[in-house]
Amino acid sequence: MVAGVALGLSRADGSIGDLYSSIDSRQVTVSPYMRMDLGPGLSLSGRVFASTEDWSYERTAGAATASANVEGKSFGGKIELAKDLRSMVSGLGAYAGLSYSHTDVDGYTGGAAGAANLVVPSYDIEKTDIHAGLRRTASWTTVGGTLLNGFLGAGVGANLSSDSSILTSYAGSGTDYSSIVENDEGAYATLEFGLSGEVAPGVTIAAAYGGRFSDEGNEQSAMLRISASF
Repeated sequence: MVAGVALGLSRADGSIGDLYSSIDSRQVTVSPYMRMDLGPGLSLSGRVFASTEDWSYERTAGAATASANVEGKSFGGKIELAKDLRSMVSGLGAYAGLSYSHTDVDGYTGGAAGAANLVVPSYDIEKTDIHAGLRRTASWTTVGGTLLNGFLGAGVGANLSSDSSILTSYAGSGTDYSSIVENDEGAYATLEFGLSGEVAPGVTIAAAYGGRFSDEGNEQSAMLRISASF
């Protein structure tokens, strides 16, 4: 069995069209994990996590620009069963798993927009997710002698949790509005692929793509990493 603890610090920034001109997020995570072999070609892995998050944004509110700082915390876990299928196809493996997460978001009132400031009560988001898929890895050597490692994976899954709603209002109005807290409910498909190689002694370059596609929307990401050992 292999076990350990991972610590993480992440920061992201972006925008959503003309409505949110700036969105910044920061997250600190601690995550114990484990992996154990259950038999020939069969393994079980799992992890739990706890994190703190804070977000800040600027939102177009008529002629003004509203801003807010939001804080929250999350916890959850994931368990996954993997089966080696290399006896059928070289480098092929299958996996199936279950994950759960719970996020608490503190209530807040926006600033800088007067009566147009948004008033949001505290709320929580729960997600229960099942997923399964296939993943294939391969290695080969280029004409120049560089060892490359690649992977390709595809899967399906479903978020079993439902969307929820909260009552929000504007600082200058006593009227409450029902706002949907979207939870990516329903089925989805995933696609991932990547490539890495040591381009010089101790220097490795890795690139990867990940996508999640559903009726609720699509999420896509790309990664490029350069690492060096001394």
